[in-house]
Amino acid sequence: MSIYYMPKGIINVISSINHSFLWSDSLNSHGNCNVALYKAIKSKSLGGLDLGSLYHKNLALLFKWVWNLDNGVARGWQEFIL
Repeated sequence: MSIYYMPKGIINVISSINHSFLWSDSLNSHGNCNVALYKAIKSKSLGGLDLGSLYHKNLALLFKWVWNLDNGVARGWQEFIL
């Protein structure tokens, strides 16, 4: 997730697992909605669970690698990644 772009299909599968966990008693049964998704994604300071968006986390990690490569921080990894 930190080096490669995560496809939307994978993000949807992981989000579905998170959704099943938050909205049911187990992965196979459907229960009452315990937490709204928009509240789960919010930061803790705003009253959420601070789960965040997988899409935005993936982008942030990719840009971190770009910054590290551009500034010479990941000097040994340049040949491996590029």
